[in-house]
Amino acid sequence: MRGEIKILIVMALAASSSFANAQTVTTQETVTRSVTITTPMNLEGSSSCAAVGRVVGLDPQGDNFLSVRKRPHGSSGSAYEVDQLFTNDRVCIVGSDGRWLNVRYERKGRMFSGWVYDRYIAED
Repeated sequence: MRGEIKILIVMALAASSSFANAQTVTTQETVTRSVTITTPMNLEGSSSCAAVGRVVGLDPQGDNFLSVRKRPHGSSGSAYEVDQLFTNDRVCIVGSDGRWLNVRYERKGRMFSGWVYDRYIAED
């Protein structure tokens, strides 16, 4: 984003107590700044989602959560669990690797991402 900032400088002459003899100097300066705006994810309208899904099929007698992993494949090491999703949590599907889905999701106004197994995601 580019914008102009006009700076008005008023300099009082000597030790004058009034502005009657003041000079006005105008200068222009171009300022460039980067602004990042984070807004809540609109899953239906997100053009970067290949599909929108929902967590389904969890075992209420078991863990009752879906592990979100750092990487697809494997149960430990470099694919370790980074978060958990629960029944009916909504996700934006952004990619896949075999049966693993790369998803993004929102929780408490923050965006998260990771990999989940496709068996537990139903497209909306």
